[in-house]
Amino acid sequence: MSGSSSPENDSLPALSPLTAPLSEKERQERQRLHMRRTYYRKMNRLQALRDQVQELKNQYEDMLDQYRLQEACALIADVPYNQDEGMRTLYTDISEVKERLLQQNEAMQAALEGYKKFTSQLRRFVTPSPHADVFGPSQFVVLLKDAVSSTSHDASFVVPRLRAPLTLEFCERMAKQTYLDMGSFLKSTIFQSTGMSVYGWRDKRHLDGEWVKFDLKKTFHNLSVDDIAFRGWDFLSSPKKTQQLYSASMIPRVYGVQRIDDRNSVLLRVFTSPDGLSLVKFFFLTSLFETPTGYCVILRWLDHNLLVPPKHEPLLQEFWMDCYGWVTFDRAGDADEHSKIAFGGDIHSSLGVGPDAWMLEALFLALRWETHVVGSIFL
Repeated sequence: MSGSSSPENDSLPALSPLTAPLSEKERQERQRLHMRRTYYRKMNRLQALRDQVQELKNQYEDMLDQYRLQEACALIADVPYNQDEGMRTLYTDISEVKERLLQQNEAMQAALEGYKKFTSQLRRFVTPSPHADVFGPSQFVVLLKDAVSSTSHDASFVVPRLRAPLTLEFCERMAKQTYLDMGSFLKSTIFQSTGMSVYGWRDKRHLDGEWVKFDLKKTFHNLSVDDIAFRGWDFLSSPKKTQQLYSASMIPRVYGVQRIDDRNSVLLRVFTSPDGLSLVKFFFLTSLFETPTGYCVILRWLDHNLLVPPKHEPLLQEFWMDCYGWVTFDRAGDADEHSKIAFGGDIHSSLGVGPDAWMLEALFLALRWETHVVGSIFL
């Protein structure tokens, strides 16, 4: 049944071989004809599945009728049904067939639903329209790409400028202060931990008032610190790559504000609230520097008053985050052949989002970072 063709499909003209470049109108007509053929093939397959479902239902009803008839005959002949081995076997077989038919029916119903969705979407392209030459499948793809692009990069957003360029001395001072702040937490013995390992990452955290300090650690075997540190820095200092750390539902956007040198950059990260009425901004310095045991990358918040005020009042409500994070790369192993990486930070908690939620989000960030920089966590 699935191999048969419909009258509509048979009536369609055959696609002639291409002999010369097609005009835009000819290409659209050829593509539309190809999609109509695909549509009718799917419709034939859909009808075949419907017929198969009905045939299986009929077979099941016939077998059930036979079973009921045999059971009734045994009852009239005064033969105890539970003592008839043949009838018991038949009943068992019918029950198994019934179960298989029900499973097949569920699978076919799911397939039917999939085909229905496909045909409803495809019907829009094969239905003749007076505007077919104006808006064809190719234009639809272009518009779809434009919509995705406009969602990822809001053209109306103006990247702010600094009142004055930041100096290398300022960046080094901020990086040193951040390293001292994080060092006091990492050396502290007062913290909480789940004691669990998720893909090799182990956690600890400390709640200090409304602030949550966290640290996730993992050892990567046979991975050079020099190699992974610079790969990690290349990812974290790139606005485009850094966006990939966050869920698409947050509509993350990261912009470069100033590049001081190869190891210091100023970035601006913007999240859009779920209701689309407010923006959460993080204006920060990201720096790479050497430590006694390896390297460290810090992401330290900066005062947004360093930026030139916007000329117009923002249309959306703005919130500025004042937090910092870090990624440390320490040598491990007898010959420094391994790397111990720590992913941590200091973030403001709230009544609506507790420390456990922040730890879960931090774990997702670490896993995404590992996937992009080191490789898939499932290998």
